[in-house]
Amino acid sequence: MTSPDRKIAFAAGFSHMFCHGFMTIFPGVLIVLASEQSMGYFALGMAANIAYFLFGFGSIPAGLLVDRHGSHRMLVFSLLGMSASSALIGLSPHIVVFAMAFGLMGFFASIYHPAGLSLVTKHLEKPGKALGLHGVLGSVGLAGAPLAAGIIVKLTGSWRAAYFAFAASGFLFALIVWRMSLEGEEKFRISDAPALLGDMVFSFGGKRASVPNEARTGEVRSGERGGAIPVSLVLLYVGCVFFGLVYRGSITFFPALFASEVNAIAVSDNPALYAGMLTSAVLFAGVIGQWAGGMFVAHLKRPEFGHIIIFAIAVPTLWFVGRTADTPLVAWTIAFNTVFYAWQPVQNGLVAKYTSKGARGLGYGLNFFLLMGVGSIATAIGGYIADEYGVYKVYQVLWYLAAASLAVSLMVLRFSRYRVKVRLQYELVTEGK
Repeated sequence: MTSPDRKIAFAAGFSHMFCHGFMTIFPGVLIVLASEQSMGYFALGMAANIAYFLFGFGSIPAGLLVDRHGSHRMLVFSLLGMSASSALIGLSPHIVVFAMAFGLMGFFASIYHPAGLSLVTKHLEKPGKALGLHGVLGSVGLAGAPLAAGIIVKLTGSWRAAYFAFAASGFLFALIVWRMSLEGEEKFRISDAPALLGDMVFSFGGKRASVPNEARTGEVRSGERGGAIPVSLVLLYVGCVFFGLVYRGSITFFPALFASEVNAIAVSDNPALYAGMLTSAVLFAGVIGQWAGGMFVAHLKRPEFGHIIIFAIAVPTLWFVGRTADTPLVAWTIAFNTVFYAWQPVQNGLVAKYTSKGARGLGYGLNFFLLMGVGSIATAIGGYIADEYGVYKVYQVLWYLAAASLAVSLMVLRFSRYRVKVRLQYELVTEGK
C-alpha cells in the first residue's frame, strides 16, 4: 500500500477497534456493576438492549450523513461522541443516567461502520488488504476490551475507571485522526457538531427536496425516476441477516456452552470466570479469519467465491460445535471462529462492488443494521431454546441458519449479472410565500 493508503487503513482500522472496544467494555464490568445496590441484572440488561439496538439501527441515518458530509468528518464525530459517552457512563450516579449514556454511546458507535468502510472503499483502488486489517483490529477490540476492562477493575476496584480509561484513549485517538489530511475529504470542525447531531436525530439523515428556481408559485411538477438494483446486492443483505443471527447467537451463548459442556470448567470453583476467559481466547481466533478474508478480496477474481468457500467450511464445523464436548468442542469452536469471521471483509468488499460511491455510506449502513440490529433477535430466540432444550441445542439451530447462508451465497454468484429495475413516481408542489 502507498503512504496515503496506509494512512486511511490506519485511521479506519483503529477506529474500528475503538468502536467495538467501547461497546464491549460492558461485559468486562457487568459483575461489579450488578453488585451495586442501584443496578441489578435486569436493569442493566435493559440498558444494554437499548444501546445495542441503537448501535445497529443508527447506522441507516448515519450512512446517509456519510454520503452527504464525508467519511472523515463523520469518523471524527463518531470517535468524539463515543469517548464523551464513555466518560458520561463513568460519571453516571444511577441506572437511569447509565442507560441514557450507554444508549448515547450506541448512537455514536453506529456512525462508525458507514464512515470507516466508505473511507476505505472509496479511496483505495484495491481495498482487500485494508479490509482485512480493518477486520483484524475490530476483532481485537471485540475480544480484548472485556479483558482490558476486567484488568482495570481488578487494579482499581472501580468499574468507572474502565470507562474513564477508554474515554481518555478514545479522545487521544480522535485527535490523531482529526489532524490527518486525507485527499478528497473535508476535516471535521467543532462548529459542525450541532448541525451533524441535529441532522441525524431530527431529520433522520434525510434531505429536504429543493425547489428549482424556475418553479413558479403554486406550480405542480411531476415525473418519474428510475434505477436498477443488482439482484446480488439484495441477496447479500438477505445473507447478512442469516450471518447476523449466527454471529450474535454464537457469541452470546459461548460462555454458557463452555460452562455446561467443558467438564474442567463445569467443576471449577468459578465456572463463569473461566468460561468467559475461554470465550475471549476463542474470539481472538477470529483475527486470523478476518485477515484471511481480506486476502480473499485481494486475490480472488470473483470475490463472490469467498463467501461460498467460507460457509462450505464453517457449516460442518458448526455442526460439530453443537454435538461435542470438552477438548473436541473447544477445538471445533476455534476452527469455526477462525473461518466464520472471514465473512466480514468479504461482505464489505462485495457491498462496495454492488453499490455506487454516492450511495456507499447508505449501503454499509443498511448492511450493519441487518447484521447487528436484526441479528440481535438471536439472543431472545436462543435464550428460549437454551431454557427449554439446553444450550447445545442453540448451536444446532444456528447450523441451519449457517446452511441457509451457504445457499444464499451460491445464489449471489448465480445472479451476479442480473438487476431489478425500480421506478418511482413523484409529484412536487411549490407553495406561495
